Amino acid sequence: MSSTLIDNDNPLVVIQTITYNQEAYIRDALEGIVSQQTKFRFVAIVHDDASTDSTAEIIREYATKYPDIIKPILETENQYSKHDGSLGRIIRKATDDTGAKYVAMCEGDDYWTDPLKLQKQVDFLESNPDYSMCFGNAMEHWENGQQIDKPFSEIKDKDYSGLEMLEKWIVPTASVLYRNEVAKIPTHVKLRDSGKLLAGDIAIFLACAKCGKVRGFSDFFSVYRRLDSGVVRSVMDKQPYRFMIHEIALGNAYKGEIRNHLKQNVANRVVTSLKKFKDGGKLDLKYVWRGFRFAPLETIRQLIRYM
Repeated sequence: MSSTLIDNDNPLVVIQTITYNQEAYIRDALEGIVSQQTKFRFVAIVHDDASTDSTAEIIREYATKYPDIIKPILETENQYSKHDGSLGRIIRKATDDTGAKYVAMCEGDDYWTDPLKLQKQVDFLESNPDYSMCFGNAMEHWENGQQIDKPFSEIKDKDYSGLEMLEKWIVPTASVLYRNEVAKIPTHVKLRDSGKLLAGDIAIFLACAKCGKVRGFSDFFSVYRRLDSGVVRSVMDKQPYRFMIHEIALGNAYKGEIRNHLKQNVANRVVTSLKKFKDGGKLDLKYVWRGFRFAPLETIRQLIRYM
């Protein structure tokens, strides 16, 4: 594994880009990054998880052309498949080593379309210290052509609560900028290191909402690609129990309306699994019990309605 070297002139923003076998998309992501027009210094930690295609070669090309911006980490062994938190630890260390005040994210298959994205968001957060995060909209693009391009969600110029972001799933990850200090609060660190999350972005969004205000912009900052091979979506479809554990972990970390909302989700998953079992499907009693223990009253109520 190569190391990421940052000089003493700390950038104000660090961008996290994680990629694997995305040779068809990574150029768009990198072009969106290096095209940013800012009055401050920024760097991009571009982590390739031992791709078997030409993704790493393309990253090397951009790192050579833009050495002050693109800071590559090119793995020789896949870290995600270890399922031991290695990938997250590598990204966190590289991020903290930059000393950056703000963090932006752009997955290797998404890309930024507004060259002023970072400048607009930094201007807002610098002028509003009571805000911990801001985000904008994205155009949703289906690679298989099944649907026409459309807005990712209906985002207005207003503040958003943690429940709104969780319940409506409105935040395109590539549109976010947040304060790096949020990622270090104990609630988030414990949840992040639990190994139970399928997606880390919603965890940081909720942490930001806990620490301060969150602002939404109606501006379109990026393109969100819909791919048939999306990891989280695949797990949700094929291994719904794993997503239930993800929701339980979030619910145990955040109380109040967040927890109540997730209890309803988990209860619905338990009842759905019981329905499928009644129709001849398989039943994993361990996970059903975990779901029932997390949301007993909600599960009983849904079972009564079902019966």
